[in-house]
Amino acid sequence: MQKATERYPSAKIYDYLHVKREQKGNYSVETFKLWLDENNKKFEVIVNIHFDTKSEKISKISLQKQNTHT
Repeated sequence: MQKATERYPSAKIYDYLHVKREQKGNYSVETFKLWLDENNKKFEVIVNIHFDTKSEKISKISLQKQNTHT
């Protein structure tokens, strides 16, 4: 959630959902969906957190804006 706040500093996160956890070889990916509101415009952001399965060290965090609602 910190990365979403950094990317969208004037938006408020009003809800979130843990979508899934996938293991791919030596690493895993946790996927979350965040719902944000920025100046009365609502949108969703998908967050993927890539990390080493054994050590749980994060290697990458990606954010993708999904759509915009009024």
